[in-house]
Amino acid sequence: MIVFLDIDGVLNSNEDPGDFTCYCVIDPKKVARLNRIPAALPDVRFVLSSSWREEYRIIDEAGYDFDILTFLRRRGFRGTFHKDWRTPSLDITVPRDPPAGAFFCAPATTGGANPITSEESKMNYPKEMHTFLLQNTALIEQGSLTDDVEATIFAGIHERITQKLERRLWELRCNILSTNGGGHDKKGYGDTVLCPVHWPKRKDGKRQAYYYIGEFGGFNERWLSSLLGLNQIQPCFTLYVDGRLGGPKVNVKERVQDFYVQTPALQELGVICTDEKELRLPFSLDATKLTETYPDLRKPMLVFEKGFDKLLKANEHIDALITGMVPGSARPTQVDDAVKEPAAAKK
Repeated sequence: MIVFLDIDGVLNSNEDPGDFTCYCVIDPKKVARLNRIPAALPDVRFVLSSSWREEYRIIDEAGYDFDILTFLRRRGFRGTFHKDWRTPSLDITVPRDPPAGAFFCAPATTGGANPITSEESKMNYPKEMHTFLLQNTALIEQGSLTDDVEATIFAGIHERITQKLERRLWELRCNILSTNGGGHDKKGYGDTVLCPVHWPKRKDGKRQAYYYIGEFGGFNERWLSSLLGLNQIQPCFTLYVDGRLGGPKVNVKERVQDFYVQTPALQELGVICTDEKELRLPFSLDATKLTETYPDLRKPMLVFEKGFDKLLKANEHIDALITGMVPGSARPTQVDDAVKEPAAAKK
C-alpha cells in the first residue's frame, strides 16, 4: 500500500506558530496522528506529493540545514518512504493558455503539441490523485488538489475554444486559472474573454462588448463543483456590454432585453436573458465521462464543443445587436463564417 503525503494543510495549518525560518511549521500533534498509519500498517510506504518535495534542503529554527526526509524525521515522522519517495516533477512550464498567435486574427497553432493528449503533462499532482478527487466530490471545496484539476480542465477548454476559432476573425484571451501572472492580462481582463475583432473598443483599448466565461444561479468557491453539475450553479458564456455603448440616448440593458424577445432563434439555442437583462448561454461537460477517462478530455469535451458551436450560431444574431448600437460600424463579411481559402485559379 502506498500513501501519497501532502504537507500544507495536513501536517500544518494557518493556526500553527512559525518556529523556524522556512515556510511554515510541522505540527508534532499532526505528525503523531499520521504515525498511526505506519503503526497499524507496517508495510505501508509513503510518497511525498507536496510541493515540499522540491525543497531538497530545509533550514530549521536553529539554522541547521537538512534534506527534506531527514527534516521530517526530526519532526517525529515514523513512516517508511518508498524507494521512489517523491512524485515526479512534471514540466509545468507547458503553457495552459492557447499560444500567442491564437489570441488575435492569425490562425491558431498548437506549437506542435497534441492538445488532446497533453493534459497530463500540465498536472502538478499524479493523475491517480486527480481521479480520487473526482470520485470523492465531497472533497472538492478543499485544498490545492482541486486547483490543479480545475487548471487541467480549463486548459482543455481553452485549447478547444482556440481550435474552434482557428479560422475565424475573433480575439481570445484565456485568463481563468492561467499561468500568465495572476490571471489578469495587461489590459486588466481577469476572465476568459472572446469576441469578434470588429466589436467596438474604448479609447484605452478595452472592449465595449465581449463574451466571458462565468457562472449563474449562485456562487461557488470552486469551478469544479459547477463543471461537474453538483449544484444548481451553471457555467455559462455571458455577454458583457458596456452601458455607455451607443451614447447617452441608448439604454443598453433595455436594448438587450428587447432584442432577446424579438429574436426567437436565441431562445431556441438555449440563450437566457436574466433578470439583470444579461444574455447567458449555459455550457457543461460530460461529468460521467470526465471521471471515467480523466485526464483524457476528448469525450468529456464533446458536450462542451457542442455548446460552443451554439455560441457561434447565437453570435450570428448578437453581432447585429452590438454593431447596431454603434453608428457607422461596418460588419465584415467574414465575421461569423470561417475564413475561406482563396478560390483556386480557373484554368
